[in-house]
Amino acid sequence: MILVIIVVATPTVRAQTDRSNPSEVIFASEIDLISLDTGSYGKNIHSDTVRIYNADGGLWCEYSLLDSHPLFYGHLGRKDFSPIFPIKFALFRLTGVSDYWYRVEVNTKTGAEKFVRRSDPFLKRVSIADAILRARGLKFNSRTNPIRREPEGTPVAFDWRKGGIIRAVAHSSENWIQVEVVQPKDGPVKFGWIKWKDKGNKLLISFALDSLPIFSEPAVSEEAPELSL
Repeated sequence: MILVIIVVATPTVRAQTDRSNPSEVIFASEIDLISLDTGSYGKNIHSDTVRIYNADGGLWCEYSLLDSHPLFYGHLGRKDFSPIFPIKFALFRLTGVSDYWYRVEVNTKTGAEKFVRRSDPFLKRVSIADAILRARGLKFNSRTNPIRREPEGTPVAFDWRKGGIIRAVAHSSENWIQVEVVQPKDGPVKFGWIKWKDKGNKLLISFALDSLPIFSEPAVSEEAPELSL
């Protein structure tokens, strides 16, 4: 009698740890923003730097937002680093999440992606919808994406030749926000609803967080940008 022993090898799955490189883990596709945490940043000018990593865990870029720091962003001169708004808010588009890493877009022109640590004390995740509510002004395409009386309702007529200030005041569904339109020469504030992203997660509006834009016809015409998240 011959006894045959068959040994079946099972693949070893490496558990994700805080030392795992981004290339070793699985990312869930999620869309939001990564912003500077102003509550913790700026306390120590010698150590307050934002660090961005390659997929192998190696440092790709390190910079400071303080102009007195030798690694100040304005002195980098890197053409491959062009996030949404790097100087004041360290604002990146978030494209993926793992237990210990955020995958972020570091170049809005090429779509290049790198990684930042979720444990970074100077960075925090911000909901895009909440960021839009904090924005001081919105820019959108009034022809293809008009302001409506209610979500999916009839368009509201505006004479954009008079200019105006458009601000978000509330959001009640996944891709609609309520806006107010202030046109000083046209009576009281008007309200309506606008779609801020489509089903493919393309952003249908642009917005500013550090200024108060006043938009006229060119800013809400077919030339208005459509930014992909």
